[in-house]
Amino acid sequence: RAGSRLKNIWFTYSNQSKTIFSAILSGCCPELRLLEINSEIAKISTIFKLSVEVLQVNCPKLQVLRLLNLVWFPKTRKADQSRAGFTDLEELCLATSIESFVSDDVILRILRSSTRLRTLDLRGCFRVSSTLLKQLPCEDLEHLYLGLYCESFNYNLLCDELKSEPITMKWGSTLRDLDITGRRCPQEDLERSMKRLVGSGRNQTLHSLSVACTKISQDTVCAILMGCPILRHLNLTSCRSLPRGWKKVHRGENEIQKLRNQIQDN
Repeated sequence: RAGSRLKNIWFTYSNQSKTIFSAILSGCCPELRLLEINSEIAKISTIFKLSVEVLQVNCPKLQVLRLLNLVWFPKTRKADQSRAGFTDLEELCLATSIESFVSDDVILRILRSSTRLRTLDLRGCFRVSSTLLKQLPCEDLEHLYLGLYCESFNYNLLCDELKSEPITMKWGSTLRDLDITGRRCPQEDLERSMKRLVGSGRNQTLHSLSVACTKISQDTVCAILMGCPILRHLNLTSCRSLPRGWKKVHRGENEIQKLRNQIQDN
């Protein structure tokens, strides 16, 4: 009975918690707005399986879905299962620092109807491509995280290059946060992408940009700094093309302005 009134659920996944998730999938929480399932990094011993379409049918009002640091993959979709999607979803977070089975097909199954999506966190999901991102129905995405961190960075050598220009073509005017740390973006594509992000004038939206471990050039960084006046976080760690002293995380208005001043002085 209580399940019909629940709107937010958080729990750490384990063999003991399977009963909780089975109850959610059975339809006992139709008013659910937020579902977060995480895993203790040091204790991952099971693979989490998710029936995406069943969750969509039984939790139609879901606005936030977070599956954090889980080794998971979707169950095979049956031909007669609903394709309605999550029409109210505003945030999807599948961030992981370990193995990821999340593919383009998985994301499309989850987000096929999510026109209201504002936050998409796919850090560590190295199988996801820019081709998929172009197909998403959301037009006003504000926070996009695609970086590869920790163990997931090793998978960068196995995945295809990520074309970043389609991302800024689609959401360049709405993004507040963009993270492509460690992604294999071709240099020419990256340069064009960042120019689109700045636009013909001044970008009054971008607040945080992480391009660590990419091939971004000094000229492009200069254009970003001069064209994004409200930028407050810039991660340039391990960018080999940049001068010494630039290759770090620049946090806050003072550090960003200090970097701008260096450019103007030179």
